[in-house]
Amino acid sequence: MVETTTHRAGLTVEVEPLAPGAGTPSGTVRFVIGKKTLGTAAIGAGQATLSFKPASILNRPITVTYGGDADFLPAQLAAPRFTSRSLASLARHGA
Repeated sequence: MVETTTHRAGLTVEVEPLAPGAGTPSGTVRFVIGKKTLGTAAIGAGQATLSFKPASILNRPITVTYGGDADFLPAQLAAPRFTSRSLASLARHGA
């Protein structure tokens, strides 16, 4: 018998206006590795979270893109690269 366990993690980004702007952005955020979309997440309470398999992002640059809405312009940023060591540290500390 083979038992398969799938561990998942979440990557959360905060979407907020730059000063002196105000308000709460809405819409979606897209998480991209290279040219492949890892997934999209809706913004709720200023945050968007994507659930993924940790191995799918190891040592790969992630770009996070906010599509904008009626009041806020689109934006893009590079998330940090994750290593097996950094993911293990996050798991141990409950981050």
